[in-house]
Amino acid sequence: MKSSTRVLLVTCALLMSACATTHYEWNDYDDNLVRLYQKPETRAKYGKALQKTIEKGEKKNRVPPGIYAEYGYFLAEDGDLGGAATYYQRELARWPESVFLMKKVLGLSKNKTEKTDPPTTQN
Repeated sequence: MKSSTRVLLVTCALLMSACATTHYEWNDYDDNLVRLYQKPETRAKYGKALQKTIEKGEKKNRVPPGIYAEYGYFLAEDGDLGGAATYYQRELARWPESVFLMKKVLGLSKNKTEKTDPPTTQN
């Protein structure tokens, strides 16, 4: 094999391996999401997997973009709007570029909470 061919192969291998590395702790997020779509009954396992992804990411300060919001949405679907708001705020703090979406979601969450709270009586 020619020297130039070896250099080309080594360069290609290095480039491909560089693309495979990630700066975030995804923790099989894509596999878990596909499994959820295929088998909705695995929803509880999906929530635990999201929690694990967040925990692992926080240990190394490598939480992926959108994961806090995804878990917030998961909590909102379960009716935990306070917990959802907490994770939406975490998404906003970690990823400031999500400001427009997170502010909108937080506003919707607040409105829904206010509508479901019983009215207070004044004495």
